Amino acid sequence: MLFGLQDAMGHRTDEVYDFCASYRGYILPYQGVDRMVPKYAESPIEFFPGSRKPIPGGIKLLRVNTTYFKGRLARKLGVKSGDPGAMYFYADYTEDYAAHLTAEQIKDKGVWENPRGRANHLWDCEVMAMAAYDFLVGVGHTAVLQPPPEGRQPEDEQVAARSSYLTGGRR
Repeated sequence: MLFGLQDAMGHRTDEVYDFCASYRGYILPYQGVDRMVPKYAESPIEFFPGSRKPIPGGIKLLRVNTTYFKGRLARKLGVKSGDPGAMYFYADYTEDYAAHLTAEQIKDKGVWENPRGRANHLWDCEVMAMAAYDFLVGVGHTAVLQPPPEGRQPEDEQVAARSSYLTGGRR
């Protein structure tokens, strides 16, 4: 099953809504919210922003508690390579990618911030991927939980080659 989220809160929100409406059921527009009680909530959107032009059939905007998912991702990145729950990366993982994943930090207010204004787009993508998976599984789409067919499990060497220095040693 394919499913994803696309950030809709930039300067091209109408294009994101149009794109998501074209691929209904496969992608939802996303809005990150620092503080909200649930992990995510759906909000119906009937019109393109700044106009009364209707979105045919409307769409649902997925509002996501970014504080929750960023904290969850940070904890996952802290799991030692090889331990259950560890996050793995391909061997060609770059320092630029690592810089994106370490651009933000949690502040006293309990909210994640990017104090130096560094690029953090890949961090946001990982957060959206985690939220998309959680949402998909939470609404009962368990097909993504099925293990790969026999013989498709990665060998230990392949798994080790994908590990990053964030999860236990750069290769």
